[in-house]
Amino acid sequence: RSVELFKDGESLGKQTFDTIAPYQDEKGEDVVYQVNPDDENKLYLEWRIPYEPGTLKAVAYDENDEMVAEDVVTTAGDPAAISLSADRQVIESDGRDLSYITVDVLDADGNFVPTADNQMYFDITGDGKIVGVDNGNAPSWERYKDYDGVWKRKAFSGKALVIVQSTKENGSFTLTATGDGLSSDSITCYTTENAGEGHEILGYDNPGTVVTNVNEQPNLPETVMAIYSDGSKEEVPVEWDEISEDQLAQPGTFTVRGVVDGTEIEITVVVKSILGIRDTRMVAQTGIIPTLPETVKVVYNDGTEQNAAVTWEKITEEEVAQEGTFTKLGTVEGVPEEMKATAYIRVGERTLLGSNVAVREAGETYPKANASYNVGTGHNKSDSINDGVIAFNPSWNNWENGGVAQEDSWVSIEFEEAYTTSKIGVHFFTDGDTKEPRELLVEYSNDGSEWTAVENQSKTTGFNVAQGDVNTEYPITFDAVEAKYIRLKMKGQVRNATTFRPVGISEFKVYADITTAPQPSSNATLTSLQLNGEEIEGFDPSTYSYTYVLGYNDEIPEITAIPATNASAFVVPPLTSDGSASIIVSAEDGTTNRYTIQFQRSDATLDHVVLSAEKTELVENELVPFTLTATMEDGTELTSGSYTVAYKVTATDAEQKGWVKFNNNGQIEAHTAGTVEAVAEVTYRGKTVASEPLSLTIAAATEPIVVQFYDKVSVTTKLNTAPVLPEKVTAYVANSFARELSVQWDSIDPAKYATYGEFTVEGTVEGQELKPTATVLVKDAIAVQQISAVTPYSNTPTLPETVTVYNSDGTTNTEVPVTWEPMSVEDFQADEGTIVPVNGTVNLDGTELPVVANVRVTSQDVATSKNYAELQNGYELPFAIASYTNDVPESTDRVEKLNDGKISFATSDAQGKNIWCDWKRNAGGTENWIAVIIGNSGAVVNRFVDTVKVGFYDEGASGGTQKPSDYRIEYYTGPMDFELPEAPTTALGPNNPRGHVRDMVDSPLNDDNNWKEVSYVGGKPAVKTGEMMEITFDPVETCMLRVYMTPTGNACLGVTELQYFGKNAIAKTDFAVNAIKVGGELLADFDASKMDYTVELSSATVPTVTAEATNNASVTVVPAIDANGTAKVIIAPEDGSVANTKTYTIQFHSESTGDTYPVEIAPVDGATVTSDLQNAQEGQTVTVNIADIAEGKQFHSIAVADANGNPIETTEVVAGAQYTFTMPASAVTVTVVLEDNNPGQEHL
Repeated sequence: RSVELFKDGESLGKQTFDTIAPYQDEKGEDVVYQVNPDDENKLYLEWRIPYEPGTLKAVAYDENDEMVAEDVVTTAGDPAAISLSADRQVIESDGRDLSYITVDVLDADGNFVPTADNQMYFDITGDGKIVGVDNGNAPSWERYKDYDGVWKRKAFSGKALVIVQSTKENGSFTLTATGDGLSSDSITCYTTENAGEGHEILGYDNPGTVVTNVNEQPNLPETVMAIYSDGSKEEVPVEWDEISEDQLAQPGTFTVRGVVDGTEIEITVVVKSILGIRDTRMVAQTGIIPTLPETVKVVYNDGTEQNAAVTWEKITEEEVAQEGTFTKLGTVEGVPEEMKATAYIRVGERTLLGSNVAVREAGETYPKANASYNVGTGHNKSDSINDGVIAFNPSWNNWENGGVAQEDSWVSIEFEEAYTTSKIGVHFFTDGDTKEPRELLVEYSNDGSEWTAVENQSKTTGFNVAQGDVNTEYPITFDAVEAKYIRLKMKGQVRNATTFRPVGISEFKVYADITTAPQPSSNATLTSLQLNGEEIEGFDPSTYSYTYVLGYNDEIPEITAIPATNASAFVVPPLTSDGSASIIVSAEDGTTNRYTIQFQRSDATLDHVVLSAEKTELVENELVPFTLTATMEDGTELTSGSYTVAYKVTATDAEQKGWVKFNNNGQIEAHTAGTVEAVAEVTYRGKTVASEPLSLTIAAATEPIVVQFYDKVSVTTKLNTAPVLPEKVTAYVANSFARELSVQWDSIDPAKYATYGEFTVEGTVEGQELKPTATVLVKDAIAVQQISAVTPYSNTPTLPETVTVYNSDGTTNTEVPVTWEPMSVEDFQADEGTIVPVNGTVNLDGTELPVVANVRVTSQDVATSKNYAELQNGYELPFAIASYTNDVPESTDRVEKLNDGKISFATSDAQGKNIWCDWKRNAGGTENWIAVIIGNSGAVVNRFVDTVKVGFYDEGASGGTQKPSDYRIEYYTGPMDFELPEAPTTALGPNNPRGHVRDMVDSPLNDDNNWKEVSYVGGKPAVKTGEMMEITFDPVETCMLRVYMTPTGNACLGVTELQYFGKNAIAKTDFAVNAIKVGGELLADFDASKMDYTVELSSATVPTVTAEATNNASVTVVPAIDANGTAKVIIAPEDGSVANTKTYTIQFHSESTGDTYPVEIAPVDGATVTSDLQNAQEGQTVTVNIADIAEGKQFHSIAVADANGNPIETTEVVAGAQYTFTMPASAVTVTVVLEDNNPGQEHL
């Protein structure tokens, strides 16, 4: 109900919400809200306080003034570490459950850093897999998924998110996050069945790190956090091993083992010690002994620093008598005597010409200011005239009560020693009463008593100061004088006959040439950063964070940091192999930069492989056990199956006949007598290691082998194609190993593969009584899925890239590629409801089948598409481009704003302005264009677009940015393989290459020949602003459209949003089945609701099945392969809905056993060719019908050939439409050829 806010422990007051009940719910009860007592539109309390670094704590109280919650935020330092936390550390081991792991970036003190944007990398081990990463940054085009094996994401506002999915194994996974310049963090989550149930301890949270001093026992935690199977956590006691004095005697790190209920855990102890003292650097003027600082920075091995008092060696006059650099050592309090501080003092001089020597620095006595009136300190006092602050307040004036003053007044500056000067500057103070003097004279003195006027003063009157203007300096020059005092004598302006106006001065400047110490350096960068003497990869002085990956057994490399001239570098090595090193670089003026190297220890890799055998003297056909051991760098032996292995066997006997095989059962098979050497090459996680050679001797066998059985042999062949049987079979031998033996197969009667089905073949293996057999399946593709679709008028449809193919054995092949005939827009400029057939073909293992897509053209069943131009979160495309963009750093205008979905015609950033603009200093009035490249799932694609919406931005007639005087919409017709403009280095960053496409000189995007203006519907609309302007035109197929704009006069151009739309055709969802025909006759007793039928046949001939349906439903007929087979009729609605698809089955039955042979129709483009019989007996008459010949085509010829390619005579029944032939004792192929209507053209 109330909140009290504290700043660094001091209360800033308590505020209490008011409660209101603006309405009642459906039960008549008040709906109560808490609102700000000063503004009921605000549902929060606020304190407006000036920003200062520190800690804010908010404490919440209930209606009884009891504390119920608190939250603390602290001003953060630079990003230093990663912290991981999971919404659930226990999830189901079902392969689907997810753990959402939050990634926070913290500073060195553990405070959250809300501005961090470090690049971070994620790795996972164990029973989980990363399925996505995110950071909440909507405009970011970083991928949610990895695409090169690397999971990474930048922090956004200090945060990121990793989504981890379980496997189906009970266990755990550990996610590790690393980042450039950040210390890493890991978190372990557990996967189990029935997560959330029971109270079994699954593991313990990492207890972290404890810091102690040399020879000081650390305070180890008495408890650790146990994680239970129900997801709860509990502090449980832990017993740690004793820490020896030796472990604490030296600085560094070590681990301590602990035991919790019999389970071992580890904690890291850091023994802290002084690493060194940072250098002191300063400059001194020749001849002047400088004052060295009283404290220095002591650096510890954990990277922390502490100020300590220092006593320096005395600096002598001789050391500062000439230019050069010398060093002084200092003894530091609390630091071992042998560890000294070092100060580098650079001696020299520089002359500053025309410097203002009148400014009095804080705490200094000189230069002293004085005045004739109101002398003292504070506002309107004389010490305001040389405080270095040019302001209305503080300043000096001689105002008296009533706004009058004395006619004569003066102000002066006294120097500690004399200067030679020939110029002063004055900033006057004026208001309604106080005015600039009517006369001003410059005087000088060396004792403060005797004053002399300067000669040849450049200006004494006529200063003409605008009221309130303190910023203008009025310079006055004169002949050079050497003076310790400079005075301005002034006469006030006349108010009336007896009174004068006050005069006032904000700042009084005296210019002189001075000699001082050299300019201290401010360059706190490195010129080189080396590891073991080699430059670190990617080094650049302006890059401060690096990551270096160590091998598993690598030592931390020696770090060499070479600073810029007159700078010092201090290296803080990492405490652990996965820690970070810091390099602190300091310049003479105190500027400090910190470079970091984050070290990452690689996982252990494969180290060595040993191959050994139970014995090395073998006999042919013998099985001998062998052992293969693969050992990691950490000593872990890999389990069989976790790696891949290849055995290389080389015969070493004279005849090179010896041969053995290493099988998967851990046995050596002795195949051929001789001698061999065997090497095992093991590959694990990309690394391959070979064993030492293993020498084996194989003696000849004395007994023949006896085969007990053979492996099953199955082959598939097509109709009328002799099967290809294997030359060898796998034979299983008694008391030995299986082997490949040559086989001689029996000859096969071609009649066996002249019909679909199975048959067996026997073979003979030399020396064996047992015969192998092979099963041959005669199979082929017999039908293909037919397609129906719908498309808007003048749009070419998007047809499926794959279809389903049906085989003679009842199996199917899904996703078989289909090749469609070329389509043009003109094909689909047809009347409403016209069905346009599009022919295609599929090829499955050499069998080509026709596909037809019946496409309905509609202008009525359409809906507006989605905005093709809008940014797709998580994908790079679509993205906006422009010929030129005003995206300099000080501007908020960005090309990315053209398609971010935010439409705003506001004219200021405070009001929410969100535009692209082409403003350029002194260069308005330039024609420019904008566009969006259309994409789908990250790839450039074409879309049919018929509407563009654009929001022209206008600041009014007097504004610098105005709507264009004219425009045109053009669509891209150039090559699709153009180079995409590069992305900016940071989201919404300045100088985005995509906003400057005109600079891509060789890009086809800059070629006007690749752009064509659209055909506007009803004419091109006039330009308007303040709302999205809609432009419609005839549909165009393109991957982008541009708005080419002509400016109004010299004004600049601006756009808030660009959108593309097209039309989506609405497919029909249902249909009615009109008829199913068998052999041209209606199916007896057909009922559309009845799915299964039986048809008795009088012969072995299989009739053709056809079907008809309404609403452009697709009809796919899968024929029966014989007279006792099953045919299927699959009818799908236009929208392809599986739920509304109907499948009818027709079971044929025939008592006839005569052989039938298939009638195959060769694909033909531009016509429908069918036969009344799909299978026919020898001597039977087969009728071929030719229909639906495409416009512009005509019948040319028909040919029928048997399985051997011999021609079969045909009889013409209807010229060009119907033919018959007599079926031979063989499969036949019917080929129909069409030609163009113009007989003189080449036949197709």
